[in-house]
Amino acid sequence: MSALCDYENWLLSRYDLALGMPVGLGRLTHEPWVQHVKKDLPDSDFTWEQYKSHVEKGDGDDWFFECSDDLEAGQ
Repeated sequence: MSALCDYENWLLSRYDLALGMPVGLGRLTHEPWVQHVKKDLPDSDFTWEQYKSHVEKGDGDDWFFECSDDLEAGQ
């Protein structure tokens, strides 16, 4: 697992899931999640560009992806 995956899981552990669970590319547009990530980035070893690339490549732990049936249906 990459350091960015570990960091993203750490962020998730500190995120209020009542605001909705960001999945897939939605991690870049789900405003509560984006604000949560950007708030912590200055204290991290990563930049928004690195995080964005991580998400766009389809990287991330299972938590950040819908079930495969939903993905196959294009949802």
